[in-house]
Formats: sequence, structure tokens, C-alpha cells
Amino acid sequence: MCASSFTLNKQHLYCYLHVWPNLTSVLAFSAGLSHSGTIGPYLTETPLIYGRVFTNIGTAYNPTTGIFTAPVKGVYYFRCTAFNNKKGEWMAVNLYLNGQIVLHNSEIANGHTSIANALILQLEQGSSVFMCLQKNCGLYDDSTTWNTFSGFLVFPLEIQNCNSV
Repeated sequence: MCASSFTLNKQHLYCYLHVWPNLTSVLAFSAGLSHSGTIGPYLTETPLIYGRVFTNIGTAYNPTTGIFTAPVKGVYYFRCTAFNNKKGEWMAVNLYLNGQIVLHNSEIANGHTSIANALILQLEQGSSVFMCLQKNCGLYDDSTTWNTFSGFLVFPLEIQNCNSV
């Protein structure tokens, strides 16, 4: 019964087989902080610039500003990690979507302490996602890349070039 209620027209089939796989395979980034040593604490919330780029397929992540800008409307996955080794100091990071906090992650460092979080967001074309270090909090990083910001397109919500089939 379920199989008989499912219909797949020529347009859907073409997009599924030819357009969608090409879009989802060309948008991913992963970057770490390029600063070694202590970061913060600062008196105000401070944008985190992940300038050590490991992957930036599709160039939607700007390593100069630390901002990811969605090139297409779609569902995206983001992940962040943070680390601090200064015992008794808070570490706290915020993930912003279009200037609004959508994720907060914090922990007081007790020696070598790390935190990580992830979420899936539906973005419009042109939406921006970035990370900030919360005021009065600190991080630590070195060449082993303890602090990262990554994301990728799970699937687009509006596929171009499918209406012509």
C-alpha cells in the first residue's frame, strides 16, 4: 500500500539522479583557529576567526571574517569544538545564525577540558553563520587544532535547473 501511494515523476527522477548529487557533494568546510596560545578572556563577546582552513569546498566559508554564507537554500549541518586548559576559567562559545544566537556551549575548565556541539539548520540563500567567544571566557589552541568550526550542505531545498526537464 505504501509503495503504491508514492509517485516519482520524470522531473523528480532527473533531479534526484543528476542535479542533487552534484550540489550536495560540492559544499563543505572545516577550519581551526590559527591563533596559538590563549584566546581571551575579553571584556566583550568576540568573533572567532577560524583561519586555518582544512577544507573549503564551494568557498562558502570566509577565513578572513570567520563567516559562512549559504550559497543555496537548504539544510545544513554545523559542528564546533572548543578547548581550554586554564583551570577555573570558563570557556563559552555561541553559534549565530543571521546575528541571532542559536547555540550556546559552555564549561568551566578543569585542566584539559573540551566541549563540542552540533546542529542542523535550515538556511535561506545568503544566510550567515559564525562563532563568537562569549565575554569573560577563554580558549586555548595550538598546532593540534583543539578549536574547530565545520559545516556542510545536507541537501538543497530548491534545486535549480530542474524545471526544464
